[in-house]
Amino acid sequence: MLGIRNRILDFQLLPDLIAKAPLLYGEFSDRIRTNLTPNDVFKLAVALQGVPFENISLHAIGLNDVTFGNSPEGTSVLIPLPERFRTIRDEVFVLDDPLSPSQISKTLIQRVDEEFAKIAVINGTVTPGLAAQTTEFLLEEDLNVSQTDIAEEVFSETVLIDFTGNPYTVEYLVLLLNIQPTNIIHQYNPRSNIDIQITLGDDWLQSGVLP
Repeated sequence: MLGIRNRILDFQLLPDLIAKAPLLYGEFSDRIRTNLTPNDVFKLAVALQGVPFENISLHAIGLNDVTFGNSPEGTSVLIPLPERFRTIRDEVFVLDDPLSPSQISKTLIQRVDEEFAKIAVINGTVTPGLAAQTTEFLLEEDLNVSQTDIAEEVFSETVLIDFTGNPYTVEYLVLLLNIQPTNIIHQYNPRSNIDIQITLGDDWLQSGVLP
């Protein structure tokens, strides 16, 4: 982005671009979502000339800010971690201090409530009643557990599958159950009768969170 900015300013291309603005806006408007009018965009372009380089905040999105997943077509995709992206957003756009951890947690819980994802809890261990105990634990956290079951095999680690795209509930469950990032699977299926499936592993049993 800075390379484009520098080229436009160094070669004084802005007047020519503004002259072609209606054509350019029409060409790209179906690919860019914004509530800015063409006139607003032109004003921002002109204002860009007066912004010193040292006043421009730069942040990169790295591998710690995303998880790996697959699209319905089987393509490998990067899925943003909401809390990490909120932190980057605050660092770039918020003039005051970023949100405190308590504010972030409150916002996360509110958004989990809005998603109201249906959760299935599967016992992937040989310990009887673990799914029922975990369900009680999650219900106390106001999560929507709609079914429990027993896995056909034993899991050493807890695995979470998100079927319908519930980033905030996934984030909250990862925090509650200490699920490893490599065990988070995004398997989009809009016809699924549940939104998220958690298969409990021995790591959850050994965590000592449950009484």
